[in-house]
Amino acid sequence: MNRLLRDLYSHQAWADALIWKGMEAFPPALKDTAIRNRQHHYHFTQTAFLWVARGKGEPFKRTKPEDYRTDAELKALGREVNEAFRAFLDGVTESRMQEIVEIPWGPPQPRPSLTLELALTQGAMHSHHHRAQNIARLRELGGTPLPEDFIFWLWKGKPEPDWG
Repeated sequence: MNRLLRDLYSHQAWADALIWKGMEAFPPALKDTAIRNRQHHYHFTQTAFLWVARGKGEPFKRTKPEDYRTDAELKALGREVNEAFRAFLDGVTESRMQEIVEIPWGPPQPRPSLTLELALTQGAMHSHHHRAQNIARLRELGGTPLPEDFIFWLWKGKPEPDWG
């Protein structure tokens, strides 16, 4: 299994938990519509990439931010999808990672072929992008985000996420 991809998803879980901690320490962030919508968007997108990775067996359930009545419910979505990714990546074979997958929300036909490995790389990068947007917004609101860059995770010895 691609070690870098496993690291990107381990970092993602740690960073997702850390951004939630930063927002919980600064309550105005949790009341900010842009942050909340983006938190939902990237956790929702993580579930979509996991659905693709698992082979799309069950129908995909679309959600909206308002489907999560509380911040705790939305945070739980983030935790659950990150834990599910860890379990998936622990069991996936290299041959499965090289299979071509369809991303149903992609551009119109013809769509370029993507391996599962490349699709999951996009999934991790997408989450990183939106976390960075929320960190910038948190700063704009006066909060102090915790350092969640990939290199900080490496320097700290690849810690486990603390969803506390």
